[in-house]
Parts: sequence; structure tokens; C-alpha cells
Amino acid sequence: MNNMKILWIVNIILPALSRELNLTVSPFGGWLVGLSEQLKNCENIELHIVTVRKKTKSFSKNIDGIYYYTVDNSEEQWKHLQREIMPDVVHIHGTEFNYGLNFIKANGAQNVVFSIQGLVSVIGKYYLAGISTLDILKNITLRDILRRDTLFQAQKKFKKRGLVEKELFKTCNYVIGRTEWDKAHTLKLNPKMTYFHGGEILRNSFYESHKWDYKNCEPYTIFLSQAGYPIKGLHQVLKALPLLIEKYPDLKLKIGGINILGNGGLKERLKCNGYSSIIKKMIKKYKLKNHVEFLGALSEKKMIEEY
Repeated sequence: MNNMKILWIVNIILPALSRELNLTVSPFGGWLVGLSEQLKNCENIELHIVTVRKKTKSFSKNIDGIYYYTVDNSEEQWKHLQREIMPDVVHIHGTEFNYGLNFIKANGAQNVVFSIQGLVSVIGKYYLAGISTLDILKNITLRDILRRDTLFQAQKKFKKRGLVEKELFKTCNYVIGRTEWDKAHTLKLNPKMTYFHGGEILRNSFYESHKWDYKNCEPYTIFLSQAGYPIKGLHQVLKALPLLIEKYPDLKLKIGGINILGNGGLKERLKCNGYSSIIKKMIKKYKLKNHVEFLGALSEKKMIEEY
């Protein structure tokens, strides 16, 4: 029996490839790591994983039983990859970028399925998450002006990426989702699609870690895994904190991911965007300085500790 060849198209460089290319290992996409490790151990499955690296030479190597590739997102390289691998199934992870759609334009969609990681065409409508136009205008920073990246423009970019996503739904025949929300929006975007339910798998360490125990926890702590842009809702959490602090004076909010407030230096302050400015002012207004802690990007081990 011949091996089934599965080609993944992913948005990030996975840890094994990052180490091979001497790049910083991304803390994101843990479900991809977990699932790839499980598939690697399946007999008769040959897993190939490709990601886009623009302005660099293409790369290919078998690392610990998985074939990794980088391409520049050109039609020529997508066609070459198809000819080289001849995959039985092509699995596009996520709809946020045009990589998968470009593969389909080069090679067709007959054996392609994509999975929903979040729908930018839907989320874009709610990107500002209740922030008023006046607050956005009052908090535009120098960085926003120079980069042409105010919250209004960031929302516009989301909506623009949503057009690519909608085209993917029209072009493809198969989709994998996890939630009723995923399924409902799939039926709205293309009722003729075949929808598969698939839960995500995490990295092994999340299953092997010690279970949460009240005796060992840090009481009166709220943990947000990330809060880098409005849709994550940090500004709404900050509005609620003063009410909770009245009853729980020791309450602490810990936030993972990028520290959007910077580290205090002039260079860091110049990097701050409008959303950072809004959050800074809210922390000051509600006197939350001693109740809010930005942890920065967390490793797998640190994430487990916080959870």
C-alpha cells in the first residue's frame, strides 16, 4: 500500500523548521505541532508542511520524519511543489492569508480542504469591539501616522483580507470547523460546502502537566493569554476590574503575549499604537497600575504555569 501524502499549508514557521533555519521559535500554533507529531507516528501517512517566506530562497528538508518546505508564494513555486509532492490531500490551515488561495489558483481545488482558525471576514465587522470613534481619534499616535496604521486602517486591512477568505469559501469544496459558530458562517458563506467537524489537539506537555489545584494556585488572578488588538477585549476587561477590586482588593490581571505598553524607554514609547494609548489611559483613569501585569510572550512551559 502506498503512503498517503498530506500537504499542509500553514501561516507560521513551525518549531522544527525554525531551529533548522536558526530563527526564533514562535509560541503560536501549538495545535499544529501537536497534530503533526501525531500524524508523523501514523503508518502509511507521509506529512509535508509548507509555509511562505517571501524574498528568500525556497527550502526543503526532511526533519525527524516530516518534510518541510518554504516558498515565496509565487504561482511558479506552488506548481513546482504540487509536481514534486503530488499530494493526495492538501490541508490549508486558516483563511487569514492568501497562501492557500494562491495554491488553488495554481493547481486547482479538487483535493483541497481548509480549516477555520478564525474568520476575518466576520471578525472584521467587530474589530473595534466597542471603542468609540472619538476615543480612536484622540489616541492616534505618531507610529500610527507614519505606518498608516490607525485602528480604522487596521480594521480596513482585516476587511480586505476577508475578501480573500470569501473567495476561498467560493472556490473550495471542503472545510473543517470546530464550533457551531464555524458551521453557521460556513453555511452562510457557501451552503454547498461539505463541512467536517474536527477538534484541535494541543502539544503533549499540555496533557502531561499537573492538573490545576486550588491549593497551589495564585488566588484572585485573572489570566488573558493575549490582548494585542481590540478584538481580544482587554479594554472591556479593564472597565470591569474596578467593580471586582471593590470586593477583591488583591485582584491581579495578568496578560500574556506582546506587551503593548512597551518597556518604558523612548524607543518603545514611539512604537506604541492607538490601542496601546487607550489602554494606558484606562489603567491610569481606573487606578489599575498595581493590578495589571503584562507578562510578555510566554514559552510553552510558562503558558502551562499561568493556566
